[in-house]
Amino acid sequence: MKKRTYQTITGRNLDLGRLTEKERAFLARIQSNYGKAPEWSAFSSSWTDELRRSKLPTESITYRICQDLEARLGIAQGKIAPPDYRDYLADLIEERCGSRYRFCKDSGIDPGHLSRVFASRSELSLHSLKLILEALHATLLIRPKEELLEQVVPKDISGTQTTATAGAAAVQEVPALISELYRIVDRLEELFPGRPFTVDGHLLGSIGEVLAAYRYNLDLKRPSTPGCDADSVQIGTVEIKTTQRRSVSFRCEPPHLVVFSLLRNGQPEEVYNGPGRTVWPHVGKRNKNGQYSITLTKLRALAQKVPREDRLRVERPFLHLHDHLAE
Repeated sequence: MKKRTYQTITGRNLDLGRLTEKERAFLARIQSNYGKAPEWSAFSSSWTDELRRSKLPTESITYRICQDLEARLGIAQGKIAPPDYRDYLADLIEERCGSRYRFCKDSGIDPGHLSRVFASRSELSLHSLKLILEALHATLLIRPKEELLEQVVPKDISGTQTTATAGAAAVQEVPALISELYRIVDRLEELFPGRPFTVDGHLLGSIGEVLAAYRYNLDLKRPSTPGCDADSVQIGTVEIKTTQRRSVSFRCEPPHLVVFSLLRNGQPEEVYNGPGRTVWPHVGKRNKNGQYSITLTKLRALAQKVPREDRLRVERPFLHLHDHLAE
């Protein structure tokens, strides 16, 4: 079973399974504020004040997550620089070795020189970098700057009206657009009898993903990321399935699962919102295409057993949305 994790902008995975109920409630409040794309300095003051009031230690992963969210906003708004190689190395050393002292002791790297590098008072030679990477069992990957910035600064937190930060007016327009889409499909099938014009694939998936991002305040991954459609500070990795049929399919056990049934009138119904581990024992045998299926009827029954604290919290309810589960 996959761990629920939060990935920082430098790629470090923080285990959300270790969070207490108090920490989860704290992060839910912070995420709600973050999803509104506030001004960077205002968000910084807000979360530090909230942390102090909550009496949570700065050693907790909640502190690291808040620092990471603050950095994302600062980068998106042009207030701070994106991370450089020092930031990636520092996080990797702490994650793999626990401390710089232990890393230097085990690897023989000069701790004084490493401290000067991390303080931006010195640079690493290619030889030193090679030794450090070998000690960490890591490798150097060269990527286009634009691709890196897209990962560091997701478009949905850039302050523009997209995905999780989309306005209510934009999301409420979706049902009408879907209804119009079906009218076009019906007309095409009248004009060309025997040819199916189905609403499925990437179109249907993307509709569900943007609706889920808005509703639960999620950060969407790049399209077609295997087994993961979005991240949530509250829960971790989320897989989103949207269907017009009577079942949905997966290639592997999802960490957290959201399933929408999209009606022809454009209204999405939340069928399931809960841990993937609850669903996985009930999927059918592997299909010829390598996927495992489960009916919406069974998912609705399983949804009734999911405790409220194991569901993604609804941050922005849809107007006219008739959920199977009560808000």
